[in-house]
Amino acid sequence: GTSPSFSEKLDSYKKALSVFSENLGLGVGIGSDSYEAASDGASAIFNNLLGIATELGVVVLALFLITVVLRMRHISYYRAYVRASNVKIAYESTALVMLALLIFGVDAYIFSDTTVFYLFWVVFGICTSTLKTAKREYDDRISYYSDSRSSESSVIDVQIQK
Repeated sequence: GTSPSFSEKLDSYKKALSVFSENLGLGVGIGSDSYEAASDGASAIFNNLLGIATELGVVVLALFLITVVLRMRHISYYRAYVRASNVKIAYESTALVMLALLIFGVDAYIFSDTTVFYLFWVVFGICTSTLKTAKREYDDRISYYSDSRSSESSVIDVQIQK
């Protein structure tokens, strides 16, 4: 099919906002059939946030936004740990894929495809685990080098080698 025009997308946004405002709590339910029934035949939502809000309601939308905002905050906080980590490439790739999916979701409801929905959360989980691994590696290095016995043994090792 052809891409929808700007006016078609604008009409879709207005309709989705109308359906959302009528079903704030729990939304209309998951799937295009539920949305079509609630919107009097409108068939497409062109935005992830509107899609989540319309189908699942304000509570799930809030949880999604809080989760993504906290992860983005962690990404910026843990950046220093990742630079010297063995998981730097995995972290950078997963963060980039997650960001690309979020950006693409501004103009398309990509979560309507369950494969993309699951892909997003798998990438989100991998990104989370790489951040935690980088932090653990950093903490291990700090505890190793700050341990007085480790520093003494490294001085002894240097003296023995001479």
